[in-house]
Amino acid sequence: VLAYERTVEQGSLAVVVPAARRDELFAMAKTTQWHLWRMAEISGKTGDPPKRLLLQWSKQPRKTSVESFSIYSENGLRSDVFKGLTMEFYLR
Repeated sequence: VLAYERTVEQGSLAVVVPAARRDELFAMAKTTQWHLWRMAEISGKTGDPPKRLLLQWSKQPRKTSVESFSIYSENGLRSDVFKGLTMEFYLR
């Protein structure tokens, strides 16, 4: 509730949460009028259920984007999607 009140009208809120708390967060968002804008379901390996969710909520209704990816590919190496998402956080 506090985040909604302190966000400008064109603002958004992005969070990383355990996938097990998905229903709880969606219920909370309805009570505060947040609109789901983007969601990424993150699993450890391809074929595993999601462990984390990257969620971005907007005060304004927008077209919702949903994607899924794994941290590790079938060969046990970090997936290209994960590397692309995190590359700016590594020292070169």
